[in-house]
Amino acid sequence: MKREKTKPKNSDAPKLVRCSLMIMLETDAALKRLSRDASDYIGWTVSSSAIVRALVRYAEQQPPGWATSQLFPLVEREIASGTVWGRKKR
Repeated sequence: MKREKTKPKNSDAPKLVRCSLMIMLETDAALKRLSRDASDYIGWTVSSSAIVRALVRYAEQQPPGWATSQLFPLVEREIASGTVWGRKKR
């Protein structure tokens, strides 16, 4: 009789949410380069998702005001370059 495979239950594993991102070719190339460099450094395959998660966690660890002075101006430049979806807040 064939036995069914069982998956180990790991209640400590973080819950993942699938999301898609729209990025430009240049951004995709940079993300792939970071992923490749991280893989070389760590000695383990590093996905683009892991790079994005690490960048978000890095941003969360910064002191108050960091996003306003460092990140949001970059977001403004992205929007000014015409790469925006959605609408401006009313």
